[in-house]
Amino acid sequence: MKKINYIIIFFFTIALKAQVGVSLPSSSISNNSKWIFGGYAGLNGLFGNNSGTTLYLTPKVGYKIHSNLIIGFDGNFSWSNSKYSSSTILGTGPFVDYYFQKSFYVSANFRRYFISSKLKSNIPLKA
Repeated sequence: MKKINYIIIFFFTIALKAQVGVSLPSSSISNNSKWIFGGYAGLNGLFGNNSGTTLYLTPKVGYKIHSNLIIGFDGNFSWSNSKYSSSTILGTGPFVDYYFQKSFYVSANFRRYFISSKLKSNIPLKA
């Protein structure tokens, strides 16, 4: 019975993970524009003894130097809260993407992180 409960919790955990993509209307940016806008947002949730919530946002802005080369600036924000701890992470920095084909590329980035965390209570040890 205990094994079945863990399996059910595992599937609920997977079902709660989501990513959202947002695209701008085609009328606001011409198809010949060299500017690239993107990113993603997500929300994770867990149940049980290790219950918690995580929210993350990752915006990305780039400029197409060549048809295969993009340089730009991206960042990320992550907020996590659980029964035992909470944290906030903010990262930002430049990136370079080189596309060999439409679905295959190499990316390099440098990111500076600012991290704030707080321990709410000690995790009880089980003997």
